[in-house]
Amino acid sequence: MERAHPKEPISIVEVRAKRTLRLEHLPVLTYSISRPTFSGLSGLKRIERYYRDMSEAWKTRWEGPLYQQAVAKARQVDAAPFQPWNCTLRYTMALRTEGVLSLYADALERTDSPHELCVRCADTWLLPSGTPCTLSTLLGRRWRRLVLERATQQIRSRLAGGEAWFYPDWERRLPRFLSPERFYCTQEAVCVYFPLCSLAPWVEGLPIVSLPLPPEISS
Repeated sequence: MERAHPKEPISIVEVRAKRTLRLEHLPVLTYSISRPTFSGLSGLKRIERYYRDMSEAWKTRWEGPLYQQAVAKARQVDAAPFQPWNCTLRYTMALRTEGVLSLYADALERTDSPHELCVRCADTWLLPSGTPCTLSTLLGRRWRRLVLERATQQIRSRLAGGEAWFYPDWERRLPRFLSPERFYCTQEAVCVYFPLCSLAPWVEGLPIVSLPLPPEISS
């Protein structure tokens, strides 16, 4: 595992932006964005650029096609006042050690749909190089089989305990929605997550499966 040089401390600062888009004087869409900025290691420049590009991509969506949809909906409203749509991009620092950074970002969209849209993107980075860390690095070449076995065990346990509700065909869906990119690390575990409504109804949120974190990562 790579290690950051002790003479190069890492500084992480959150940058925030907020804007309200209008139809004439009527607010129709408000968005807020937070993203991390880094300093201290050359490899962090690559990571910062990645999150800046992600923020710009969501900003382009919200100021473009989603704003146009909100405008069209606002023009259809007659008697009832239009409720502005709200969008948020926020990040969470899940793990920060001398050799690893692990973050996830949630993009949330509250429109006229009965259910809020939530898209999660997660990334784990090796320091000081700033290169991506993969599930095979953390769990070995048999990571896929290991995750599927652990996911099956944990979901069956939740169902037996009445803790959650999954679709009747969740076992068939499981391999299809397992992605090597959908994971992040915490101090205790490797967390592999599945998209909203992929294995369970919207009300259950994002299904998450946890596996033991290698000791060399958490140290």
